[in-house]
Amino acid sequence: MCMYGFTDRDRGRTLLFKYSPTSYHLPLPTIEVPDQRTIIIAIPIVSSVYAQLHTWNNHSIQYDIGHIDYP
Repeated sequence: MCMYGFTDRDRGRTLLFKYSPTSYHLPLPTIEVPDQRTIIIAIPIVSSVYAQLHTWNNHSIQYDIGHIDYP
């Protein structure tokens, strides 16, 4: 599964988070924007994480991943 970031100025997309789900019956990630410079991506459990971008478009990206089966 992939999550991408888009801006009004960009014509393309930027990969922010790529992971393998443990099960397709579990919830999808949630995205919170608590302030103008922070993005929080949360998911309770994943099988594996393949990519995590920690800054994008002058934003800090924080991850709240409950459990990773295969780190």
